[in-house]
Amino acid sequence: MPTDDTTASADALTPVRPRKRWVGFGVLGVCVLVGVWGMSHIERLNTPPETFPLGQDIVIAEGNGMEAITQFLEHESVVRSATYLGAVLHLSHSDAYIQAGSYRFDAPLTTKEVARVITEGSSITPPESVTFPEGFRVAQLPKLLPERYRGDVVVERLIPLEGYLFPDTYFVTEDDSLELILTRMQDTFDARITPFFPDIEAQGLSLKEVVTLASILEREANDETSMKLVAGILFNRLAIGMPLQVDATLEYERGKGSSELTYEDLETDSPYNTYTNVGLPPTPIANPGMVALDAVLNPTPSEYFYYLTAPDGTFYYAETFAEHKRNKAKYLR
Repeated sequence: MPTDDTTASADALTPVRPRKRWVGFGVLGVCVLVGVWGMSHIERLNTPPETFPLGQDIVIAEGNGMEAITQFLEHESVVRSATYLGAVLHLSHSDAYIQAGSYRFDAPLTTKEVARVITEGSSITPPESVTFPEGFRVAQLPKLLPERYRGDVVVERLIPLEGYLFPDTYFVTEDDSLELILTRMQDTFDARITPFFPDIEAQGLSLKEVVTLASILEREANDETSMKLVAGILFNRLAIGMPLQVDATLEYERGKGSSELTYEDLETDSPYNTYTNVGLPPTPIANPGMVALDAVLNPTPSEYFYYLTAPDGTFYYAETFAEHKRNKAKYLR
């Protein structure tokens, strides 16, 4: 009887084996289908969106993290999925090296190609260089800026910035606003002037006084040597309460060149008339560069109180007014 029971038990278990095999095939089939679907889905995520932005500037802002950048690129239809782009960046590139800038695409790119481009910066639109020379005035901005900004310049509103827009070459993209450019120029001024603060304090001057004097030097002198000598002369005049007597301040207010000033201009009742008023004009009259700022803080000491510039640009200095008149007769004929 035990033998029969054992045989019966074995017979009863025999049909179970085919059932396990079919279940295994089923699971494998499902896995294959899921894998095929997954590969197909990933391949679709890698393809460019139908509305991929061709010929447009796509600006990746400075300082944004990977999540913000990938979501932005999905929103702009550069990629189909921010999540997939993030995964590609994490696996195949260093997301820490995403290059900020303005990108312009001439052809649709796959997500993997986008990941490569934004980490290499290879499709960044070349920025346009704009140069603001030392001593420029805010009234000259419409001529110095690219044409697309000129209609936005309201000179009267920019007068408070006179003196504090650092002259330099800046690089701008088509998406940069006028306000952004002006902010960059102010930030550059702040960065350049900060190292001078100990010297400014040692001179007993205010920042405004330094900038105002430097702006006068930009219009009255023409190189480092003349700027430092003229700075010393201006300090000599201020020390004895003598008017500065510089044409540049009147030129600024009257909108004229030095040769265009008349005797009526020299007698005009204006705080910018440094022939009739003692001390500095109320505001800077230009935007000074580093050489002029340094000249104010490191002037060349001398006994001179007068100077003039000959037509060839040479400076002549004098200790007395009589000597100054002789220089004028000799060199300004």
